[in-house]
Amino acid sequence: LLEKFENPYCLVNKADAFVFSSRYEGLGMVVFESLAVNTPVIMTRIPETLEVLGDEELAIVVNNSTEGIYTGLKSFIDGKRPKSFFDFEQQRMNSLNIWESFFEK
Repeated sequence: LLEKFENPYCLVNKADAFVFSSRYEGLGMVVFESLAVNTPVIMTRIPETLEVLGDEELAIVVNNSTEGIYTGLKSFIDGKRPKSFFDFEQQRMNSLNIWESFFEK
């Protein structure tokens, strides 16, 4: 890509998979953006992202190493697929409940 895209989702949607190979990240929003357009995710083990993801079966989760990323890519090429559904509505409700709990007496 040689230019800025206002809406990269059309590109992510056309990808066979999205590889999130970060060594460190807070919440990897791009993982959820990829899941939102039904693009399978291969990702390194980032605790903050996995905590929100809630289920390691929603992505191919690998060790944070060259070998781990290779293993994840090979698994994907060999036909392994994560579950394709992340329940965004359930996550929204969970977040709302946590937020509202701060204001309960």
